[in-house]
Amino acid sequence: MRQMKLLTEVGGNVMGIYGKANKKDGKTTNEIEINKLGEGGFGPVYKMKVESVLDWKKRHNIIEGIAQGLVYLHKYSRLKAWQIWNKGRALELLDPSLNKSYISDEVLRYIHIGLMCVQDHVTDRPTMQDVVSFLSNNSAQLGQPKQLTFFLHVIVEEPRLPNSNQESFSLNVVSISTIYG
Repeated sequence: MRQMKLLTEVGGNVMGIYGKANKKDGKTTNEIEINKLGEGGFGPVYKMKVESVLDWKKRHNIIEGIAQGLVYLHKYSRLKAWQIWNKGRALELLDPSLNKSYISDEVLRYIHIGLMCVQDHVTDRPTMQDVVSFLSNNSAQLGQPKQLTFFLHVIVEEPRLPNSNQESFSLNVVSISTIYG
């Protein structure tokens, strides 16, 4: 019910894809029986044609918002997670609404695995097979996560040979990401 309410408040007519949402009570309106697919957690579910609810401008804004969110997560949440992990307060990363309905050791292990997956060098990261093994086998030993790239990444300059076409470069302490795939 909370999700339906949120979608009707935030999205206006976003529910047009699944059914027309009634903003007053958060329920889908009654549609003809021939379009009924079955019963869901909120009541009847109807097949509907997607109306022109999401024009190109709205779709573009959604895509841009998702992209900005991913950039934010990439830049800041790993940084925050690493800092909190190093301070021994990793459980602070959890959503407070979980109300301690979790097993602390299990959550700490999952955070540990996550930090191992974002290591600077691909060779330091576990393979997906390793990750699956770590998640399904609590006795599998985990390596210690290394300091992440965005904290310190120093490029050591190699000695240069005399060359008339040589360009000069400056040394910057920056994070460099490479996309593989």
